[in-house]
Amino acid sequence: MRLRYTFVIDEHSRFILEGRIFLRTILTAGVRPTDIVAQVTARSGEVGKRIAAQFGVRALDLPLGPDGAYCNKINQLFTLADEDFDVLVACDTDLAIMRPLDEVATPEFVRARRVDQENPPLAVLERIREFLGLPQQPALAAPSCCPAARTYAMNCNGGMLLIPRQFMQPLGEAWLGYATRLTEQRHLFEPWVNHIDQVSWAFAMLKLALPFRELPLEYNFPTNLAKRMPRGTYAQPAVLHYHRSLDRRGRLRSSGVGLVDESIREANRRLREGAGDYSNRSAITMTGFNGRWVLAAAGVLLALATVAGALGAHTLKSHWGAERLEVYDTAVRYQFYHSLGLLGIGLALRTLDGGALRAAAALVLLGIILFSGSLYALTLGAPRVMGAVTPVGGVALIAGWIVFAYGVWRAW
Repeated sequence: MRLRYTFVIDEHSRFILEGRIFLRTILTAGVRPTDIVAQVTARSGEVGKRIAAQFGVRALDLPLGPDGAYCNKINQLFTLADEDFDVLVACDTDLAIMRPLDEVATPEFVRARRVDQENPPLAVLERIREFLGLPQQPALAAPSCCPAARTYAMNCNGGMLLIPRQFMQPLGEAWLGYATRLTEQRHLFEPWVNHIDQVSWAFAMLKLALPFRELPLEYNFPTNLAKRMPRGTYAQPAVLHYHRSLDRRGRLRSSGVGLVDESIREANRRLREGAGDYSNRSAITMTGFNGRWVLAAAGVLLALATVAGALGAHTLKSHWGAERLEVYDTAVRYQFYHSLGLLGIGLALRTLDGGALRAAAALVLLGIILFSGSLYALTLGAPRVMGAVTPVGGVALIAGWIVFAYGVWRAW
């Protein structure tokens, strides 16, 4: 049986990192590059295509869905309409696939997994059903995490859909039709508007009455909800749906559940060993940049140093003696120089990851506060004992730059 795995790379920076995680884990799971297609929107520019090429997989241009966001997955059913395979595995990008899915794919049944929570609530689903003119309430079932709640049994998580090729055309047309109508009636969803894609799929399946078989929990496992899943109801996860639950290095966060964390550790091992395939530099740039606070602190300190310098040159000069002004000027100069250095560390953190660089930033910031701060205090009349703080600040500055040098050397 031939499977075709697809995922979307869109303009948001998180898709770049998630795309790399997806490709690294699925390729090391043994899926062939020829069986994987990156569906790239025009908004991602050439970045998405470069990522696909880097991993040796094919990239296709993907037209945007009706809402230009959550419904983009729909058009995957049309871009692959002329290709020869048995089952389409349409994936969210934030998946780590740990082994090939031949064991759960079948050309006779559409397969997906029921939602974990009431997303959206049953009352919202019923309001949408009445708007769409479906006369009878579908079968109900409990979401995975909420045994006392009820939702449509066909309300499935869109993270991974296994669709036999024979059903792609009719399902795609019905799915797109409902998504288009509901996008024009967003108010029906209230705050659950991000579920338009998922709900449209459910109603398309209900309309067509396609043969369906639910996936086991371990084939689309939400790592962020692991502690809420009833124990003993699933095996070790084969597909990790991590819902942006990543650490600063672009690794999957631990779930706190032993069986799930076994798969997470294996996924992270594959990511570490694949560092040569995609650099941490790109990962950190695309995750939202963990050194943002460094740049902000540097900007504030430089602004304050400028104000302090202007104050010393134009106001204090006529009121203070030469010795006092010299101490004040030393405080301003050291604040200025090292704040510029802090700015450099912040820029380095945009492309280089590592705890050493963050530690260096913290030490330099502490050094500026202690060194320049104590000198400012002395010029303003603080007790002379405050002078003992100044060398402590100097040591922090020296240590910060040594740690920075080590961090840059290690990161490269």
